[in-house]
Amino acid sequence: MFNKEKRLKELTELQYKITQEGYTERPFTNEFDNHFEKGIYVDIVDGTPLFKSTDKYNSGCGW
Repeated sequence: MFNKEKRLKELTELQYKITQEGYTERPFTNEFDNHFEKGIYVDIVDGTPLFKSTDKYNSGCGW
């Protein structure tokens, strides 16, 4: 069973700030910036599907 409080405690400080406090990371610093592996990208906290890899594209802005 999903336990949000437990999962939030497992996040890094940066992951917590981004997902819970609206923080924005610096462009081009995310580990997934140049990651184009096929699959479905999901929310790090609750696993909700966000988008498919086929929807991802390089906008050139780093986000």
